[in-house]
Amino acid sequence: MKRTMLTVFFVLLASALLVALQPTCGPSPILMADGTVTTDFIGASGGAYYWENLQGGHSYSVEAWDSYDTWHGSKPSLKLYTGSCVLGPSYQDITSITPSLGSTFSDRISWIQPSTGSLYIGMSNPDSAHGYNFGIRLTDTTLISPRWTTYGGYTTQYGFVNTTNTPINGTLTLYDQVSGGPYTMSITVAVGSRSVVTIPTTLVVPANHAGQATFAFVGPPGAIMADGFVTSASGTVVLPITFAARSFQH
Repeated sequence: MKRTMLTVFFVLLASALLVALQPTCGPSPILMADGTVTTDFIGASGGAYYWENLQGGHSYSVEAWDSYDTWHGSKPSLKLYTGSCVLGPSYQDITSITPSLGSTFSDRISWIQPSTGSLYIGMSNPDSAHGYNFGIRLTDTTLISPRWTTYGGYTTQYGFVNTTNTPINGTLTLYDQVSGGPYTMSITVAVGSRSVVTIPTTLVVPANHAGQATFAFVGPPGAIMADGFVTSASGTVVLPITFAARSFQH
């Protein structure tokens, strides 16, 4: 009996210690993923957390900066956490990509969301002597095109232009409204360059199919500008196509 009670005691103690060691991400107000700027304050050596509902396959950028206080040489750190407050998914620091946020109390990260779900954005202040007022915004940077087609021998062509000082990596996804798909292609758009994708040749798609497309990329809002058009079998342009962000990005 004593052994049983002792075992129960140690199990409860271990559980309590485990709970105590678990990281915490609250309290966590929601950031809208439409580029809306929220202002907040972070204390010396402090932290802040925000809750997000995100769409799988879309790309996002979150940036924080101080437009109010004197900079004391410390840089905040943005991180992503799962709903259980564990680090992840993976992201890239893009603070130095133009428009650069370097040499200020600022940080910017970007990632492609692996699956639909919720996560936390955490921000920490390493400055042990100063707090900062700051702005923070979350932007869905995914570019969306309402149309592509291979019906009647037509060809769809997309063009992607890099507006930054760094190569931008992304994924073009075609969603098929007929059957099959989605069809995906990884694209790297070089600095000062234009990448062209032709459907159904560069990205192989069956004839007589159609649908819509997305381009998700790792980079700041506005890093990629894109357009497209449909041509006939003779090469005549018959329809211009938009390819734009769902939200205002600047």
